[in-house]
Amino acid sequence: MERAHLIHRKIMKISFSTHPLKSVTALLLLAILSFFNAMSQEVSDIDNHLKFREANDLFGETQDYQSALETYLSIENNRGLSPNLAFNIASCYYNLDELGKSRLYIEKVLLIDPQNPDAQNNLRVLLEKLNLEEPEESLLDALAKKTSSDLWLWIGFSLVVLPFAVRFITNLLKAFRRGGSKPQWTTGLASSSAVFLLLGASFIYLSHYNAKLSHCGIVIVEQASLRQSPFEQSEPTASITEGRKIQILQKHDNYFLCIDKTSAIRGWISRENLAPVIE
Repeated sequence: MERAHLIHRKIMKISFSTHPLKSVTALLLLAILSFFNAMSQEVSDIDNHLKFREANDLFGETQDYQSALETYLSIENNRGLSPNLAFNIASCYYNLDELGKSRLYIEKVLLIDPQNPDAQNNLRVLLEKLNLEEPEESLLDALAKKTSSDLWLWIGFSLVVLPFAVRFITNLLKAFRRGGSKPQWTTGLASSSAVFLLLGASFIYLSHYNAKLSHCGIVIVEQASLRQSPFEQSEPTASITEGRKIQILQKHDNYFLCIDKTSAIRGWISRENLAPVIE
Protein backbone atom coordinates (compact mmCIF):
# COMPACT_ATOMS: atom_id res chain seq x y z
CA MET A 1 0.00 0.00 0.00
CA GLU A 2 2.85 2.40 0.87
CA ARG A 3 4.52 1.54 -2.43
CA ALA A 4 1.29 2.43 -4.28
CA HIS A 5 1.26 5.83 -2.55
CA LEU A 6 4.85 6.49 -3.64
CA ILE A 7 3.99 5.59 -7.25
CA HIS A 8 0.93 7.83 -7.03
CA ARG A 9 3.06 10.80 -5.89
CA LYS A 10 5.58 10.25 -8.70
CA ILE A 11 2.81 10.13 -11.29
CA MET A 12 1.30 13.34 -9.90
CA LYS A 13 4.68 15.08 -10.35
CA ILE A 14 4.87 13.90 -13.97
CA SER A 15 1.27 14.95 -14.66
CA PHE A 16 2.21 18.58 -13.99
CA SER A 17 4.98 18.39 -16.56
CA THR A 18 4.95 20.94 -19.35
CA HIS A 19 5.43 18.14 -21.91
CA PRO A 20 1.94 17.20 -23.24
CA LEU A 21 2.75 13.53 -23.96
CA LYS A 22 4.21 13.01 -20.51
CA SER A 23 1.18 14.65 -18.92
CA VAL A 24 -1.32 12.50 -20.83
CA THR A 25 0.67 9.33 -20.05
CA ALA A 26 0.82 10.24 -16.37
CA LEU A 27 -2.92 10.89 -16.20
CA LEU A 28 -3.62 7.52 -17.86
CA LEU A 29 -1.33 5.76 -15.38
CA LEU A 30 -3.02 7.61 -12.52
CA ALA A 31 -6.46 6.48 -13.72
CA ILE A 32 -5.27 2.86 -14.01
CA LEU A 33 -3.69 2.97 -10.54
CA SER A 34 -6.87 4.46 -9.02
CA PHE A 35 -8.93 1.71 -10.67
CA PHE A 36 -6.77 -1.06 -9.25
CA ASN A 37 -6.73 0.59 -5.80
CA ALA A 38 -10.54 0.71 -5.85
CA MET A 39 -10.70 -2.94 -6.92
CA SER A 40 -8.28 -3.92 -4.16
CA GLN A 41 -10.35 -2.06 -1.57
CA GLU A 42 -13.54 -3.74 -2.82
CA VAL A 43 -11.94 -7.19 -2.59
CA SER A 44 -10.76 -6.38 0.95
CA ASP A 45 -14.28 -5.24 1.94
CA ILE A 46 -15.80 -8.45 0.54
CA ASP A 47 -13.21 -10.54 2.40
CA ASN A 48 -13.98 -8.73 5.68
CA HIS A 49 -17.72 -9.18 5.11
CA LEU A 50 -17.25 -12.94 4.61
CA LYS A 51 -15.07 -13.11 7.72
CA PHE A 52 -17.73 -11.26 9.70
CA ARG A 53 -20.40 -13.78 8.64
CA GLU A 54 -18.03 -16.64 9.45
CA ALA A 55 -17.39 -15.22 12.93
CA ASN A 56 -21.14 -14.75 13.49
CA ASP A 57 -21.70 -18.42 12.62
CA LEU A 58 -18.91 -19.48 14.97
CA PHE A 59 -20.45 -17.39 17.75
CA GLY A 60 -24.12 -18.24 17.24
CA GLU A 61 -24.23 -21.76 15.79
CA THR A 62 -21.18 -23.61 17.11
CA GLN A 63 -20.57 -21.33 20.13
CA ASP A 64 -16.85 -21.43 19.41
CA TYR A 65 -16.26 -18.09 21.09
CA GLN A 66 -12.45 -18.22 20.92
CA SER A 67 -12.39 -18.78 17.15
CA ALA A 68 -15.09 -16.14 16.66
CA LEU A 69 -13.06 -13.68 18.74
CA GLU A 70 -9.89 -14.32 16.72
CA THR A 71 -11.80 -13.72 13.48
CA TYR A 72 -13.40 -10.51 14.78
CA LEU A 73 -10.01 -9.22 15.95
CA SER A 74 -8.48 -9.91 12.53
CA ILE A 75 -11.27 -7.81 10.98
CA GLU A 76 -10.50 -5.01 13.44
CA ASN A 77 -6.83 -5.12 12.42
CA ASN A 78 -7.80 -4.91 8.73
CA ARG A 79 -10.45 -2.20 8.69
CA GLY A 80 -10.70 -0.68 12.16
CA LEU A 81 -13.56 -0.76 14.64
CA SER A 82 -17.28 -0.24 14.07
CA PRO A 83 -20.00 -0.31 16.77
CA ASN A 84 -21.27 -3.74 15.61
CA LEU A 85 -17.77 -5.23 15.50
CA ALA A 86 -16.85 -3.84 18.93
CA PHE A 87 -20.14 -5.12 20.37
CA ASN A 88 -19.49 -8.64 19.02
CA ILE A 89 -15.93 -8.66 20.37
CA ALA A 90 -17.28 -7.62 23.78
CA SER A 91 -19.80 -10.48 23.64
CA CYS A 92 -17.04 -12.98 22.85
CA TYR A 93 -14.94 -11.81 25.77
CA TYR A 94 -17.99 -11.97 28.04
CA ASN A 95 -18.66 -15.61 27.11
CA LEU A 96 -14.96 -16.41 27.59
CA ASP A 97 -15.25 -14.89 31.09
CA GLU A 98 -12.72 -12.15 30.31
CA LEU A 99 -14.94 -9.48 31.79
CA GLY A 100 -12.42 -6.65 31.89
CA LYS A 101 -11.77 -6.92 28.15
CA SER A 102 -15.51 -7.26 27.56
CA ARG A 103 -16.10 -3.94 29.29
CA LEU A 104 -13.23 -2.40 27.31
CA TYR A 105 -15.03 -3.06 24.03
CA ILE A 106 -18.42 -2.04 25.40
CA GLU A 107 -16.83 1.31 26.29
CA LYS A 108 -15.46 1.51 22.74
CA VAL A 109 -19.01 1.02 21.41
CA LEU A 110 -20.32 3.81 23.64
CA LEU A 111 -17.47 6.05 22.56
CA ILE A 112 -18.53 5.67 18.91
CA ASP A 113 -22.28 5.54 19.60
CA PRO A 114 -23.03 7.03 23.06
CA GLN A 115 -26.77 6.29 22.88
CA ASN A 116 -26.46 2.63 21.78
CA PRO A 117 -29.19 0.89 23.85
CA ASP A 118 -27.75 -2.64 23.52
CA ALA A 119 -24.34 -1.49 24.74
CA GLN A 120 -25.90 0.44 27.63
CA ASN A 121 -27.91 -2.62 28.68
CA ASN A 122 -24.93 -4.98 28.40
CA LEU A 123 -22.83 -2.57 30.46
CA ARG A 124 -25.39 -2.74 33.27
CA VAL A 125 -25.35 -6.56 33.14
CA LEU A 126 -21.56 -6.61 33.08
CA LEU A 127 -21.21 -4.26 36.06
CA GLU A 128 -23.66 -6.39 38.03
CA LYS A 129 -21.67 -9.54 37.28
CA LEU A 130 -18.42 -7.78 38.24
CA ASN A 131 -20.11 -6.48 41.40
CA LEU A 132 -19.01 -2.96 40.58
CA GLU A 133 -20.78 0.27 41.46
CA GLU A 134 -19.95 3.22 39.27
CA PRO A 135 -19.86 6.70 40.82
CA GLU A 136 -22.95 8.71 40.06
CA GLU A 137 -22.49 10.87 36.99
CA SER A 138 -22.56 14.60 37.40
CA LEU A 139 -24.88 16.66 35.20
CA LEU A 140 -21.83 17.89 33.25
CA ASP A 141 -20.60 14.32 32.66
CA ALA A 142 -24.00 13.18 31.43
CA LEU A 143 -24.34 16.18 29.13
CA ALA A 144 -20.83 15.77 27.67
CA LYS A 145 -21.56 12.12 26.87
CA LYS A 146 -24.72 12.91 24.94
CA THR A 147 -22.71 12.98 21.74
CA SER A 148 -19.13 12.73 20.52
CA SER A 149 -16.32 15.21 21.15
CA ASP A 150 -16.05 15.93 17.42
CA LEU A 151 -19.74 16.82 17.12
CA TRP A 152 -19.62 19.12 20.16
CA LEU A 153 -16.61 20.85 18.59
CA TRP A 154 -18.32 21.22 15.21
CA ILE A 155 -21.45 22.73 16.80
CA GLY A 156 -19.39 25.10 18.96
CA PHE A 157 -17.22 26.26 16.08
CA SER A 158 -20.30 26.82 13.91
CA LEU A 159 -21.95 28.97 16.58
CA VAL A 160 -18.78 31.03 17.06
CA VAL A 161 -18.44 31.66 13.32
CA LEU A 162 -22.15 32.29 12.67
CA PRO A 163 -22.39 35.89 14.01
CA PHE A 164 -19.42 36.99 11.92
CA ALA A 165 -20.83 35.29 8.84
CA VAL A 166 -24.22 36.98 9.39
CA ARG A 167 -22.60 40.39 9.87
CA PHE A 168 -20.46 39.94 6.76
CA ILE A 169 -23.49 39.07 4.63
CA THR A 170 -25.53 41.89 6.20
CA ASN A 171 -22.74 44.36 5.46
CA LEU A 172 -22.60 43.26 1.84
CA LEU A 173 -26.36 43.64 1.40
CA LYS A 174 -26.47 47.05 3.06
CA ALA A 175 -23.46 48.26 1.11
CA PHE A 176 -25.10 47.13 -2.12
CA ARG A 177 -28.42 48.83 -1.27
CA ARG A 178 -26.97 52.10 0.08
CA GLY A 179 -24.24 52.61 -2.46
CA GLY A 180 -21.33 51.56 -0.30
CA SER A 181 -22.24 53.18 3.03
CA LYS A 182 -20.66 51.45 5.97
CA PRO A 183 -23.21 49.79 8.28
CA GLN A 184 -22.78 49.89 12.05
CA TRP A 185 -23.30 47.30 14.75
CA THR A 186 -26.80 47.49 16.19
CA THR A 187 -27.60 46.69 19.80
CA GLY A 188 -29.69 43.68 18.74
CA LEU A 189 -26.98 42.30 16.49
CA ALA A 190 -24.29 42.80 19.13
CA SER A 191 -26.44 41.09 21.80
CA SER A 192 -27.31 38.10 19.61
CA SER A 193 -23.66 37.77 18.56
CA ALA A 194 -22.58 37.70 22.21
CA VAL A 195 -25.13 34.94 22.92
CA PHE A 196 -23.92 32.85 19.98
CA LEU A 197 -20.29 33.32 21.01
CA LEU A 198 -21.10 32.26 24.58
CA LEU A 199 -23.01 29.18 23.39
CA GLY A 200 -20.24 28.31 20.94
CA ALA A 201 -17.60 28.57 23.67
CA SER A 202 -19.74 26.34 25.91
CA PHE A 203 -20.01 23.64 23.26
CA ILE A 204 -16.27 23.81 22.57
CA TYR A 205 -15.71 23.33 26.31
CA LEU A 206 -18.04 20.29 26.23
CA SER A 207 -15.92 18.90 23.38
CA HIS A 208 -12.78 19.30 25.49
CA TYR A 209 -14.49 17.80 28.55
CA ASN A 210 -15.83 14.85 26.54
CA ALA A 211 -12.33 14.13 25.21
CA LYS A 212 -11.00 14.25 28.78
CA LEU A 213 -13.65 11.76 29.97
CA SER A 214 -12.81 9.48 27.04
CA HIS A 215 -9.16 9.36 28.09
CA CYS A 216 -9.69 6.43 30.40
CA GLY A 217 -8.78 2.77 30.72
CA ILE A 218 -10.24 -0.52 31.90
CA VAL A 219 -8.50 -2.92 34.31
CA ILE A 220 -8.21 -6.21 32.38
CA VAL A 221 -6.70 -8.46 35.09
CA GLU A 222 -8.26 -9.82 38.27
CA GLN A 223 -6.29 -7.45 40.51
CA ALA A 224 -4.15 -4.53 39.34
CA SER A 225 -1.64 -2.81 41.60
CA LEU A 226 -1.35 0.94 41.83
CA ARG A 227 2.21 2.06 42.54
CA GLN A 228 3.78 5.24 43.89
CA SER A 229 5.95 5.70 40.80
CA PRO A 230 6.20 4.23 37.27
CA PHE A 231 8.82 1.61 38.14
CA GLU A 232 8.53 -2.12 38.78
CA GLN A 233 10.38 -1.88 42.11
CA SER A 234 7.99 0.80 43.38
CA GLU A 235 5.84 -0.19 46.34
CA PRO A 236 2.14 -0.90 45.61
CA THR A 237 -0.21 1.52 47.35
CA ALA A 238 -3.56 -0.04 46.45
CA SER A 239 -5.21 -2.62 44.20
CA ILE A 240 -8.08 -2.20 41.76
CA THR A 241 -10.35 -5.01 40.63
CA GLU A 242 -11.04 -6.23 37.10
CA GLY A 243 -13.41 -4.20 34.97
CA ARG A 244 -12.93 -0.93 36.87
CA LYS A 245 -12.91 2.17 34.69
CA ILE A 246 -10.29 4.69 35.76
CA GLN A 247 -9.16 8.06 34.45
CA ILE A 248 -5.77 8.24 32.70
CA LEU A 249 -3.84 11.40 33.54
CA GLN A 250 -0.52 10.80 31.81
CA LYS A 251 1.82 8.09 30.52
CA HIS A 252 5.43 7.24 31.35
CA ASP A 253 7.13 4.39 29.51
CA ASN A 254 4.93 1.33 30.14
CA TYR A 255 2.91 2.89 32.96
CA PHE A 256 -0.15 5.13 33.20
CA LEU A 257 -0.77 7.65 35.95
CA CYS A 258 -4.43 7.12 36.87
CA ILE A 259 -7.06 8.17 39.34
CA ASP A 260 -9.89 5.93 40.48
CA LYS A 261 -12.78 8.36 40.98
CA THR A 262 -14.78 5.84 43.01
CA SER A 263 -12.21 5.66 45.81
CA ALA A 264 -10.24 8.84 44.94
CA ILE A 265 -7.04 6.76 44.78
CA ARG A 266 -4.24 7.92 42.53
CA GLY A 267 -1.17 6.03 41.32
CA TRP A 268 0.74 4.36 38.50
CA ILE A 269 -0.52 1.19 36.81
CA SER A 270 1.18 -1.06 34.27
CA ARG A 271 -0.09 -1.20 30.69
CA GLU A 272 -0.19 -4.99 31.06
CA ASN A 273 -2.98 -4.50 33.61
CA LEU A 274 -4.80 -1.55 32.04
CA ALA A 275 -6.10 -1.14 28.47
CA PRO A 276 -6.91 2.39 27.25
CA VAL A 277 -10.33 2.85 25.63
CA ILE A 278 -8.65 5.15 23.08
CA GLU A 279 -5.24 3.95 21.88
